Amino acid sequence: MQNSVCLTGRLTHDIEVKTFESGDRVTSFSLAVQRNYKNKQGDYDCDFINCQARNSTADLLFKYFKKGDFCPITGELRTRKYEKDGENRTITFVDVSNITFVTSRSGSVEAAAEQGQVTAGSEEPFKTGFLDVSKDDLPF
Repeated sequence: MQNSVCLTGRLTHDIEVKTFESGDRVTSFSLAVQRNYKNKQGDYDCDFINCQARNSTADLLFKYFKKGDFCPITGELRTRKYEKDGENRTITFVDVSNITFVTSRSGSVEAAAEQGQVTAGSEEPFKTGFLDVSKDDLPF
């Protein structure tokens, strides 16, 4: 079975990272994702999707993204059950594993990575831009 979510939307607020005693870092945020069709009033509706990122991914979001920024993400859909005021509750969110940088605030993301400004251990923290593919490269 596969659990994969790919979203492109805009951040609804600035990123805040919480650090726990264990050293783990986490951020919870929501993406405003526009639907592909207009409603009866001629406007595009928007869904607000809850997301969560941890450690190096949370650090990258904090460092390079702010409210209103376009933020393509991939991850897995998760649910969490908890009890509040004697009532059982369930929340659904996207556990973010990758962020795609499509623009940067100043200069290119590649330049920032070369200068060591963007690192996340040995794992690949993000993908930069899109592949340049010609018609000759396609198998069909």
